[in-house]
Order: sequence, then C-alpha cells, then structure tokens
Amino acid sequence: KSSNAVIVKWKRPVGTVFTHLLLKYTTDGMDWRIENLNATNDEADLYDMVAGERYTIQINTVSGKVESKHPLVANHTVHPKPVSDIAPLVGSTNMTMEFPRPGGRIERYEVTWAEVTDTGEVLPAHHKNMTLPDEERMRAVVEDLMPGVMYNFEIHTVSYDLHSDITALSSRTLPLILSEVLVVNNQQATDTVTLRYTPTPLASSHFDLYRFSLSDPSIPVKEKLANDSEWKVTFNSLVPGRLYNITMWTVADSVASQPLQRQDRLYPEPITSINATETTDTTITLTWDTPRGEYNAFEVQYLNTEGRLLQNLTVQNMITITDLKPHRNYTFTVVVRSGTESSILRSSLPVSAIFTTEESFPGKVEKFEPTDVHPGDILFEWSLPNTEQNGVIRKFTITYGLDGSTHTQQKDFKAW
Repeated sequence: KSSNAVIVKWKRPVGTVFTHLLLKYTTDGMDWRIENLNATNDEADLYDMVAGERYTIQINTVSGKVESKHPLVANHTVHPKPVSDIAPLVGSTNMTMEFPRPGGRIERYEVTWAEVTDTGEVLPAHHKNMTLPDEERMRAVVEDLMPGVMYNFEIHTVSYDLHSDITALSSRTLPLILSEVLVVNNQQATDTVTLRYTPTPLASSHFDLYRFSLSDPSIPVKEKLANDSEWKVTFNSLVPGRLYNITMWTVADSVASQPLQRQDRLYPEPITSINATETTDTTITLTWDTPRGEYNAFEVQYLNTEGRLLQNLTVQNMITITDLKPHRNYTFTVVVRSGTESSILRSSLPVSAIFTTEESFPGKVEKFEPTDVHPGDILFEWSLPNTEQNGVIRKFTITYGLDGSTHTQQKDFKAW
C-alpha cells in the first residue's frame, strides 16, 4: 500500500458460474464507488484513496445481472500522510513547527521532544497530543522548554489509531539574556569605551559565552565566557565623537539570544591651542586646529566686561568676536561639540587662551570741577573710570581761556 493506493486481492470462487466481478468501496458519508472486473481477475488496484480514511471494500460475483448474496467484505484504513516541509520558529522557551497541512483525514498530531545534553546524551522524552484547526498552514507549539538547550523533535499524524511516518528535526532554543549594560566613557579617553554588564544567571538559561559588537563593521567582535568573573569589556582605537550602536548577546553553540542594544557617543577630541590672527580695539579673530574624529560644532565662550558668560557656536575652526571693549583681557574657551540635544550631545575638554584688545580713544571724564579758587590760579579735580580708560592713560589736557574770547591755552598733566 501507499498513502493513496490499495491493492485488493482475493481467491476466485470454484464450483459456480459467473460472468464478472463487482468491486465496490466506500467511506463514511460517501456513495459507493463501483468497478466491474473480469471474472478471471484475482486482484485490483484502487487509486486516489483519501489518506487517513477508513474504507469498506466489497467484492462479489455477478452472473448476468444477478449478484451473489454472499459478498466478501473487508475494512481498510489508508495510511495517513506525514508532516513535511517544517519551518521551525524557535523562541527561548518554546518551539513552533509551522508546516502545510498534510492531505487527507487527520485526527490528531503526536509530538515528542527530548533534551540533548552537551555530551550528546538524549534525556527522557516528553509527549503531547495536539488537535489543530484545519488551516492551510498548521502551527504545533511546544512550550516550557529550557532556553539555550538542544532538543530532538518528532511529529506524526494519527487517524483511526494508524500512525504516519515520523518527521524528525533538531533545534536549539534561543538563549536568554537577562543582563544589564552600562556604557562607560570619559573626556580623557576619547577613543575608548568600556561596557560593564551584569551576568545572566546560568540557572535561567544555558549559554556558552557573551558576545559584544559595535556598529562599525571594522571593529572586531569581542566575546567573554559565560563563567568569566570580570564583567566588563573594552573597545579601543575608536573614532572620537562618533555615535555607536552597541549590541550584546548570549550565545549557545552559535545560537544567539535576542539582542540587547544600547547607543552612546564617544566624547570628541579637544583642540590643542587657540590663536588670535587679527585684533582691533573691539574685535578679535580666533583660529584653532581641527581635532581628529567626528564633531558638529565648536562652542566659544568668554566673559564680557559685565561678567556675563557669552557663548557662540560655529562649524568652522575660526570666529570673529565683536563688540568688545578696548584694551581688555579676555579669556576665550573653545569646546568641541559632537551630536545634538536630541541625539546624545557630548562636549570635549575645554581649551582656553587669554587675548587683549587694542587700545582706543579714552572715554569722557566722569567728574571735572574746581575744588579751590584763588585770584591767580584754580585747583581742579577730575576722575576717569577704569571702564572708560580704553588703554594706558599717559596725560590729561585742560584747555582754558577768558570767557567770550576765542583765544585758548592748554596745559598737560601727568596721569600719575
């Protein structure tokens, strides 16, 4: 027999006359199918039988149009079709076998699974009967499995207690990852990142090692054994200021867990020095070297004469600061920025330099009044605030003349 054909054999009767044989067969709920056979036949092939169905088969002799009153009757169940083309969908604690529904009649599916140890020992098996809804794609789910473990699975169909051929496969469940990852980087080590992690309990999942990867494919993957007591891993020779996607897995015999992902940006490299390329009494043009790595902008900071911190952003390695006061010392600080407020902003170590604006015309004296008047001379007193000096004051000049006269005279006084 095969899954859809049956060979029926019989012994021809003796001591009777008949013209031909009548072969009939049916299954529950179907009309009889009839075949007329030659009287000399002693076997017949029945095709297109439905797999898994139980058939009643009847053979009878016929003389003319009269059938014998004593036909031979046999019952036969066609072998059910096995499961094929399984697509395994593996989780951490479950295994789903998805497959096209086998043709024919199926009462149930029987699934067997057994754990396989690392040494190859097969542990006692578990069994489960499943009655699945008739759909184009069937899904048989086995649950309560141990994460990261290899299992042998077997599945077959059953109809009228007749079992199909067994379909077997082996698969390893995904290991679990129950770790937490802390990304450690700092402004002093701009090309290095350290990942500190908590271990995944071995009682919760079977796995061999931890695997760590950065989003740059040129950076080699790092691995740590599951029982390693140093719970950290360091990546060196990275690009300062770059945003990295960080991924961690547990791995059991090349089967990786779901990824644990983090994202962080390295601190950018600082500049090395600041230069003033052009200075006037109210402006200073600053330039600096461009650092290695990635960055988005430079932030220039300084205090104005009122003590207020001013900040300017530029994407170039130069800037002209305006509206300064003459002959003042200004401390300029340049910070390299990488990223934005919405994509992890990191700032480099600051680098500062002091520059002085040029001298300019001094401002107006704040107070100028006589303090002592005599017939031949007048004593004056005046003051000039420091904020109005705008340079080194070398002398003061008083211009005087008679009231109403166009003739004037000047007299200089030392500034100290």
